[in-house]
Amino acid sequence: MRPSSPTSCRFRRRGSVYVLVLGTGLLLAVVGLSLLTLARLNSRTIVWANDSKEARVLAEAAVEWALTTLAADAHWRTTYTSGQETPPVALGHGALSFKLVDEIDGDLANGPTDAVRLYGLGRTGAALRIYSVELVPDGPALDVLKTVAHAGGNLTTAQTISGIRGPLSANGTLTVPAPATVDGDVEAPVLSIAGTVTGVSKTVAAKVMPPSSVFAEYLALATDIPYASVGSGTIQSVLLSPATNPYGSVNPKGVYHIRVPVHSGLSIRRSRLVATLLITLEDQATLSTSTAWLMEPPQPDAPTLLIRCLGSNATVNLDGSTNQLSESSAGVNFNPPGTPYPWPSGVTDSDLTDNYRPRFVGLLHVICPSTVTVSLATAFNACGTILTEGPLTVGGSSLLRTDLSLYANPPIGYRLAGPMVPVAGSWRWEKEVLRAPGGS
Repeated sequence: MRPSSPTSCRFRRRGSVYVLVLGTGLLLAVVGLSLLTLARLNSRTIVWANDSKEARVLAEAAVEWALTTLAADAHWRTTYTSGQETPPVALGHGALSFKLVDEIDGDLANGPTDAVRLYGLGRTGAALRIYSVELVPDGPALDVLKTVAHAGGNLTTAQTISGIRGPLSANGTLTVPAPATVDGDVEAPVLSIAGTVTGVSKTVAAKVMPPSSVFAEYLALATDIPYASVGSGTIQSVLLSPATNPYGSVNPKGVYHIRVPVHSGLSIRRSRLVATLLITLEDQATLSTSTAWLMEPPQPDAPTLLIRCLGSNATVNLDGSTNQLSESSAGVNFNPPGTPYPWPSGVTDSDLTDNYRPRFVGLLHVICPSTVTVSLATAFNACGTILTEGPLTVGGSSLLRTDLSLYANPPIGYRLAGPMVPVAGSWRWEKEVLRAPGGS
């Protein structure tokens, strides 16, 4: 082999230097491009973040704008369509709009006292923020909440009835037959009194009833209890509350629903219910209470029992008791941790030695056709208001007392139409929508 010449060695050294210089240049170019790309991404991220912040402010402003708009428009329920967004209005670097949603039936116009959810939308650049709140009317409470019991149809008494702090009332004819006695006041458009009324008997105009849509409003919040899970159709020796549900998952608000099938019955006995219990009676279904039982609302401004009839031949017969509700007899601790007595700030324990006075506390509303007569049988003890869409019969030895806090703080759906106001605790941010930096 021939030895390399000095010239060829110098050529190779010059080639190596060239490759080194070229590689360094390429590396610097890549670094420069990366820094430039990073700078652009950072710039877009900053713009993205600024857009999000401004969109958030616009969403909050949209809610305030909507509240002002609704207050100025007495016919807003027909002006707007549920779920339809208003045209955007430019403001600052973006735009705002709002929409109203009737979450029960999607119709704003069919219920003048229905709650709605207001969505405020703010858009800036790539950002969309949505802020929402539930609105309810802030009109005066319905006068029916001042009564111990009110029938949308006729009301008839039997034997001796005690009404305290409020009248027995009806929108039809109120009848006190001989020898029945009402120890309290009575009022209705028509009075038929052959028995005795110890208080004031007054002829008055028919009272405004709550809309039947209130059932659907609370149904949307309810946890279903399958009828099949209620053994033999009887709720017996049971504690039902926001903390306890022997039939399934608990509802933190204490709202539960049971649907009673055609030709079937539901009975409540020897139980304590701290709940807003919704009961749907299909045609020819029955609801009854017997023995000792105790019902209380889970929240001060919530109804206790709402009954809806889907047919014209349902039966509602609510019987009281003069016996105590006994833990030892039922074999159930009715005030365990999580469900104190009295609710919500009373005493809890782990024994079976307590006894309770059986009674109904709060608002009972029966939404049934006029062919369904609701009967409050012997010894029905209530502190609150009993409302029926149709006729009502009140049995002997019943003790009915008005709870005026119901009128002072009525449940949703039991006010006259009025300005819409936000419900405390219902404000929420919906999912943020943003295009990623550099995205389409």
